[in-house]
Amino acid sequence: MLVAPGAAVLGDETALDGLQAIAQALATKPQDAALLPVARRAARDALDALRETPNPIGRACMLDDKAIGLDDLGVVALQRMVDAV
Repeated sequence: MLVAPGAAVLGDETALDGLQAIAQALATKPQDAALLPVARRAARDALDALRETPNPIGRACMLDDKAIGLDDLGVVALQRMVDAV
């Protein structure tokens, strides 16, 4: 249901991309690795990776290429939630 309201898909530079990055990192982590550091790293890496891509959906899409280089607020919020745990 997360995807339906806004019609976001993976690659749209939304919190969905951050969630996917965390899920994938947790699914492929070494068995002896702690969950929280892996999730935190994945959230930071997703934020870094998406920073230089255009935003095709959400508020930032109104900025066109001016949004390139800026952090997506949904992914920032996701990273802060994971860091707060």
